[in-house]
Amino acid sequence: MKKHISLILIMQFCAVSVVFAQLEGKRFISGLANIQFINNNPDMTKATHDYAASFNVGLGKFKTENRASGWTINASLNGGKSSYVSNNQLVDFEGIKGFGGGIGHFWQFYKHFNDKFGIFAGPNVGLFYGYSKELQGQESTYIESRRNAISLTAGIDAGLYFKLSEKWWLLGSLGFSTPISAKYEFQNYNEVGSSEKSKVTTFTYGFNPTITFPSVGLGLRYFLTN
Repeated sequence: MKKHISLILIMQFCAVSVVFAQLEGKRFISGLANIQFINNNPDMTKATHDYAASFNVGLGKFKTENRASGWTINASLNGGKSSYVSNNQLVDFEGIKGFGGGIGHFWQFYKHFNDKFGIFAGPNVGLFYGYSKELQGQESTYIESRRNAISLTAGIDAGLYFKLSEKWWLLGSLGFSTPISAKYEFQNYNEVGSSEKSKVTTFTYGFNPTITFPSVGLGLRYFLTN
């Protein structure tokens, strides 16, 4: 009986190992899209409408059955409509409030629990550009701020996968951390209803080993034909 059990375990291990070995050399493309709409309709003021969208596309390759690396391209956009009271006048603030994009490189290390399910984690580096526009209240007036930022980051993220078919995986995020970052910003300030303008340039860097867990996100991965 013990011989039969041992033989079954060996056969199962070999079968799973064969599945994992098939990953080596495979190329894949991963995608994640997130779209949000936020509406606020208070009793005493005008309604506000906001939206946000982000897209992330990654192209990678399994170097071994447990290790993959590749490149990512991401883009984001947000906007909406808001109203503010400045000098007893109602000011509408609408349109695109921010957008950005960047490129990065990732390394992922996998732990396969069976031929359907596993987890992965690894470091990443990225270069990003972002633009944002907002109104900042100051006493009886508002200051319009336009910000351009270029940032370089290094971080770690983790996720899980579920195999839907030979070509498709379902991906989920578990957590992330961006402990190292450097950012260069140049901002333009303009008082609403006035010709007064000012400019501010800043450079910041830091180390912040904070982990965001859990992180909710879903995506898909498609394996390309070699």
